[in-house]
Formats: sequence, C-alpha cells, structure tokens
Amino acid sequence: MADPLDAYSQVVTSVAAELLPKVAGVRTRQGSGSAVVFTADGFLLTNAHVVGSARSGTVSFADGSSGEFEVVGRDPLSDLAVIRAQAATPRPPSWARATLSWWGSSSSPSATRSDSPGR
Repeated sequence: MADPLDAYSQVVTSVAAELLPKVAGVRTRQGSGSAVVFTADGFLLTNAHVVGSARSGTVSFADGSSGEFEVVGRDPLSDLAVIRAQAATPRPPSWARATLSWWGSSSSPSATRSDSPGR
C-alpha cells in the first residue's frame, strides 16, 4: 500500500517546482518580502506592507536574476500592492493566467478575505 505521506510529499514538491521560479524576493530601503509574478509583462503581486511608502526597489529570483521595480499601486486596506519589474520575469503560474482570463470575462469578480471569521 502506498504511503499517503509520500503522495503528499510528491504534490508539495511538484507545486514548489512550479511556483518557486515565479516568486521574487522584494527589497526596498524600508524592508523586504516576497512577490509572485502575475503577468508575462513584469507585473508582480505583493503585500502593501512590504513596499510601504517606497516607490521602487529591487526584485531577485531563484535563478539568480534580479532587477529594479517600480510600485504601480498599493491598497493598505487589503494589504496588496502591484509592482512592475524593469527586467525580464519568468512566465506567471497557471493559476495567475486563469485568474486574469476570468477577470477578462463578462463575470464580475468579487473580493473576499478567507481569514475573516464567519465568511
């Protein structure tokens, strides 16, 4: 009988292999954090508290590549920010492409917070 933990490990390993190259380290004068590539033309999604009031900074990827970024926008209430890398970025993960495709449909997206009690 197959070990369920082994199957779980295989899933985690495959997800990590897909996502890690698309995750960037984000560094500003005020601090650091991470971001995920959201579009093929260099937009990344991060937390607003990561970029703080900075207008720019640097991003670095697991393959060793790095470059400058500019803050496109931030929303402290939702703690989300969009930055745009000035250098080449990896292709976004498939879930990001699916999300963008859905947003482009006639459906109207809604925002929810999964960590809110009672939702």
